[in-house]
Amino acid sequence: PVERKPGRIDWERTRRRFPPTEDRGSMVFPHLLLRRVESRWDHPVQQLHRYTLRGLQIRLRGQSEIADEKIADEPLRLLDRWEARCFTDRQRRVAVLLRRYHGAEGGEGKEGSLSGIVANKFEHVWERMLRVALGGRRPAPHRAAYQLATGEERPGLHLQPDFVLREQDRAYLADAKDYALANLPLSTDIAKQLAYFWLRIGCEAVPADQLQSLFLLPGLGRPCLLQARMPLGRLSCVRVDLERVQNAYLAGRSDVDLRRHLFEVTR
Repeated sequence: PVERKPGRIDWERTRRRFPPTEDRGSMVFPHLLLRRVESRWDHPVQQLHRYTLRGLQIRLRGQSEIADEKIADEPLRLLDRWEARCFTDRQRRVAVLLRRYHGAEGGEGKEGSLSGIVANKFEHVWERMLRVALGGRRPAPHRAAYQLATGEERPGLHLQPDFVLREQDRAYLADAKDYALANLPLSTDIAKQLAYFWLRIGCEAVPADQLQSLFLLPGLGRPCLLQARMPLGRLSCVRVDLERVQNAYLAGRSDVDLRRHLFEVTR
């Protein structure tokens, strides 16, 4: 899958189309034009990212060899060449973590600890992996202003599901979660899903009886329904195989069988 997103500032086009003005001795550009870039799964830093995650997968399973992934050079030398060309916040953050891991004692599969490599926002990582693995689409946010008694408008609602899954004439509003085992979804999360459902964000043309809401949690094995479907908003809570999601994300393509199993258990 390819995601288009704003890249770094294109200074040449900005200079030609929107000349700067002077303000107190400084040059001010009234408008900045950004380059449009694509996620490149064959980029050397992306390959190093996959190589590292594969290695961590295997080490955490108690195996000793890193399989499937190869990189063109030693990790730190590769980062030395490419880190300066990482322009987005996510690219820079990943490069910093890769340097920390491969530069630390115990990196590169040697004996040692995995200290310093922590996913402190796992739900964000889980959402991104699920969206790739299941072939989901991030919808545009639903925005609605608040109107005060004076007639003045203020910024108001900004609602956006994690992603939407489509299957023929059906649609699923998916929310990536990581609840503790046996815990029920929080009432605030259910309220958000109900709002997504009734507003039909990203799937306005889908009839209400063909629309479902999903909480997707990491698990092992085939997708399974955790508990009875909740009657409000056709809401289901499903565990999805973490390792298969990881593998699909690292390969940069959706897992068709995993997606089909998910649809089967939520019909």
